[in-house]
Amino acid sequence: MKLDQLERIEAQVRPEALRLLLGVILILLLVAGYLYLLKPSLTRYHELAEGWSADALLTAEQSAVATDGEIARLEQELRALDERLYGGQSQLPVEQIESHVIEQLDHLSASREVQLVSVAPGDPGEVLSFDELPFDVQVNGDYFALFEWLGAVEEELRPMIVKRFEMAPQAQNGSVDMKLLLVSYRPREEAP
Repeated sequence: MKLDQLERIEAQVRPEALRLLLGVILILLLVAGYLYLLKPSLTRYHELAEGWSADALLTAEQSAVATDGEIARLEQELRALDERLYGGQSQLPVEQIESHVIEQLDHLSASREVQLVSVAPGDPGEVLSFDELPFDVQVNGDYFALFEWLGAVEEELRPMIVKRFEMAPQAQNGSVDMKLLLVSYRPREEAP
C-alpha cells in the first residue's frame, strides 16, 4: 500500500519540480551551515587576528623601547671599553701621546712627592695589532711614595705596563732611585 502511494505521488510530481525542491533544500542546508557553523568561527578568527595584531604592535613597540634601552646600554659599555683600552689617550692623535704621557708623569710625580728625574721616549714598535710606545723613566722618592706613584701611573695612563724596572736605595737620604721602562699600547689605526 505504501509503495502504491509513492508511485502515485511520483507520477503526479514532475522531475523538474523534484530537482528544484532538492536544490532549495541543498541551498537551505548550505545557508544554515554557514550561519550556524562557519560564520561564528570566522567571526572569532577575525577577532583573534585583530587582537593578535594589536598585541603584536604592542609587543613590537615594547621591544623597540627595549631596543633603545639596549642601544644606550651598549653605548655605555662601548665607552667603558674604550676607556679601558685607551685610558686618557683615547682622543689623542699618535703624535701627541708622548707629550701627554710626559705631562701626566710630571703631574703624578708632583702630587705624590716623587721626583721625576727623566723621561725619554723610545723608538715606537709594533706588537701584533698594537703600536708600542716605550718610555724610559727615572724617578726618586720614598719607597711607599714610589709604590703609590706607580699605582697612579697605572690608573691614569692605562693601558701602560711596566716592562722592566730597577730599584736602588740611596744611602745618604734614605730614598730610592727607580728606573723603569713604561710601554703604552694603542690599537693600530688602519690606513684608509
